[in-house]
Amino acid sequence: MRVRLIPMAIFLAAVGLSFRAGSVFEDFFDGNGRSTVKTGTAVAQDAEAVPPVPGDTGEMTPLELDDSDVPIIDGSNDMHPEEIRLANSLAKRREALDQREKELEQREAMLSVVETRIAETQRNLESIRQEIENLVARYEQKEDEESERLQRVFAAMKPKKAAAIFNTMELDTILSVIRGMSDRKLAPILEAMDADKAVIVTQEIDARQALPEFRQ
Repeated sequence: MRVRLIPMAIFLAAVGLSFRAGSVFEDFFDGNGRSTVKTGTAVAQDAEAVPPVPGDTGEMTPLELDDSDVPIIDGSNDMHPEEIRLANSLAKRREALDQREKELEQREAMLSVVETRIAETQRNLESIRQEIENLVARYEQKEDEESERLQRVFAAMKPKKAAAIFNTMELDTILSVIRGMSDRKLAPILEAMDADKAVIVTQEIDARQALPEFRQ
């Protein structure tokens, strides 16, 4: 009897161990045979997981930059810092030179406009000067023609009559009339003129004859 109880106890202990092993097996594997134990990496990923952002599709969009965000030199590791500073300095110098060139071009354009206006003004002044000279020449020609006519008229008069008219005329007019008369025609007229007036006319004739003649 004692011999039969020992195998029965062993059998019951084996059955209990099998039930305990099955429970442990179920704890490690789900119904589909997959392991339910998480590795350290999986646990860390779960801890770091964050809830999704509404509207986030998970796709990466390109970063937009304007010109002000882009440096002259990006500071690539292939270039030495001193080379980067030199390149930036040269770029800024080039920009300054371009600006200076634009300013010089603007000044040259302004100077060209001023030179054109000056040349046009000079042409206008030359035209006015030529017009004045032509007017003076025509006036002098008319004066000469009038003087020659008066000279013929007074030369044909008797000396006393011509002298009486000269006594009433201005000195400049008398001089312009007698300028082309011969001494033979002029002498009798001066003798018949008023003595004071005749002296003044004679002195002015001598003074003008003594003056040198200038050519233009």
